[in-house]
Amino acid sequence: MPSLEYNLLFVSQITSALNCTVTFWPFYCVFQDILTRKTLGCGVKRGNLYYLELTKIGEQQYSTACSATKSDRILSEVWLWHKRLGHLSFSYLKKLKPHLFTELQILDLQCDICELTKSHRKSFSSSFNKSSKPFMVIHSDIWGPTTISSMSKARYFITFIDECTRITWVSLLHKKSDASTAFQEFHNMVKTQFQKQIQVWQSDNAMEFLANSLGNYLRQHGIRHHTFCPYIPQQNGLAERKNRQIMEMVRASLFGMNMPRFY
Repeated sequence: MPSLEYNLLFVSQITSALNCTVTFWPFYCVFQDILTRKTLGCGVKRGNLYYLELTKIGEQQYSTACSATKSDRILSEVWLWHKRLGHLSFSYLKKLKPHLFTELQILDLQCDICELTKSHRKSFSSSFNKSSKPFMVIHSDIWGPTTISSMSKARYFITFIDECTRITWVSLLHKKSDASTAFQEFHNMVKTQFQKQIQVWQSDNAMEFLANSLGNYLRQHGIRHHTFCPYIPQQNGLAERKNRQIMEMVRASLFGMNMPRFY
């Protein structure tokens, strides 16, 4: 309509452009940022229309959002892959998809969900000891119990981490005493699928790892069981860090997509 004196805005258009919410009252409406809840502007009703009055912050955001440039599309794709890969760090994402970072700087990207789900203390000094052959040394730890059971009614999981390749296997457990069965199944899988023999198994001093049945099984197959000092999880750092990484990815994915916790 060339003769129209004013620009008309659709609510769906302005909410996606400003990433905001709109609340309507009989005589005015308010635009608020979804994350910060800051007021970006308000609309005053005159006749049958609401006349938009943006704040300075809102005007800047609106002008930026309305100019759909190539960099905006690239930025959207970066965020899409960041969420698809379980909120992977942007430095690793740059290695996977370098073409997306030709015009973007990693320091300019900040994920609020990652800050909420991945905050932790400063890490301890790393150990430089590493086995030279796959399946020579296996690290394990049990995580749990969780307050909400999985769809298979499991409340624990145990990890088996190869020290040489860092490849990780995860087994769900209904109770901690199932750790013995899980290790025996993993050991048989390694022998059958990879024709390898586990030489050393490292874990903490949890009672489920010190059961007589598991000890007899380890002795029969010539596997040495190394344990660490009680209440010193730093000595089992490889397995502890892997548990943290797994749970960070799970929490970030569930929190970011508003999924039920039993997933």
